[in-house]
Amino acid sequence: MEQAVKPPRYVLLDTVRGVTVVNMILYHFLYDWYVVLGHAPGWPWLTGVRIWERLICGTFILLAGICLHFDRHPVRRGGMLFGWGCVITLVTMLVMPGQAVHFGILSFLGAAIALTGALRGVLGRIPAWAGLAGSLVLFVLLRRISAGLITIGPLVLAQMPAGLYQWYAGALLGFPPAGFVSSDYFPLLPWLFLLWCGWFGWRLAAPRLTAGKLLQRHIPAFTAIGRKSLLLYLLHQPVCMALAFGLNTLV
Repeated sequence: MEQAVKPPRYVLLDTVRGVTVVNMILYHFLYDWYVVLGHAPGWPWLTGVRIWERLICGTFILLAGICLHFDRHPVRRGGMLFGWGCVITLVTMLVMPGQAVHFGILSFLGAAIALTGALRGVLGRIPAWAGLAGSLVLFVLLRRISAGLITIGPLVLAQMPAGLYQWYAGALLGFPPAGFVSSDYFPLLPWLFLLWCGWFGWRLAAPRLTAGKLLQRHIPAFTAIGRKSLLLYLLHQPVCMALAFGLNTLV
């Protein structure tokens, strides 16, 4: 009986994920120090900090789209990640309600991975170049959909119907109701289209990338971190918080 061929592991992707995890941990420690402990509550809104935070999250999302090509059970894995996202929501609501996470990055990744896994057959029939271009355009157009707007940069093209923005569950899609607050918010719209940029982009670039040795280059320490990214994500925030509070007592 023939055995299923295990897809190759491109360790450069693990290394990039590991570098991103280290940046995420540093960002969250500084967030706890400046915002949670009140040393500089406006820190997250500094331009450089906002760019740094979006680069971290954007890299995770693009990598998730790429790695869907190697995932045998994306719907199951997506459901597991979404479940962990719900756990984070419950814990933050109990421990620090003022900084509670509703539909954060982990919930988004779970929902987006499961949805993309279910649609892989349909998406696979779209030419890679068209899927990448369409996903990029939709991501740009829907960047402010949570505010009810379809835009290109500062230009408002359309306003969404107010009736879409009335239910808590709508926040997962990108239609948060009035008064919705989350310290980490990544709805399906527009971020699903960034994940699809990674998915279609890999289809477009894979023939050239996999022909060489670039994807086998890596930094072992970061590669090891990248392979434990979910565990580190779940554990790092309590550690960052404890360290920030500990240091706060010394200054």
